[in-house]
Amino acid sequence: MKRFIKFIKDDLPLVLACCTLTASVVLATVNAICRYTLSHMIPGADAWVALFFAYTVYVGSAAAFKQGAHYGVDVFVNRLAPQKQKIVQALVDVIVLLVMGLCFWLSIQLTMKAGNKRFEGLGMSYVIYDMSAVIGFGYSIIYAVEFLIADIKKLVKKEDAA
Repeated sequence: MKRFIKFIKDDLPLVLACCTLTASVVLATVNAICRYTLSHMIPGADAWVALFFAYTVYVGSAAAFKQGAHYGVDVFVNRLAPQKQKIVQALVDVIVLLVMGLCFWLSIQLTMKAGNKRFEGLGMSYVIYDMSAVIGFGYSIIYAVEFLIADIKKLVKKEDAA
């Protein structure tokens, strides 16, 4: 059971982003080949690609955040003393958590306002599309909390040792 929970928390966003990216690339490529060789498009393919791409972006961003794969400029921070670097990192964690919380709340509002709006060509609710942001920002909040707790532990641990 622990492995399953760990998979859901840590690995599912990466797997989902990889699958949706692969599906969107394959579907867009097959649709383009069909369009130019057979003069026939796959019905709803563009809508599916848009849906897959939304999950790739939002959920993939959370997966990249978990792995520390986002770029950052730390020229100023690197010039600080090690203890001050830890303080700045904890402050950055708090700011990131607040921003992710705001984005999560806004994405929930957006999803709730989707109402009866339907995906053109698919007939499915736009809620499925908007949920990509809710899921992505939800995972980002979980990871931001983990990072904040870890950085606070490093900060406190160093102060206790001194």
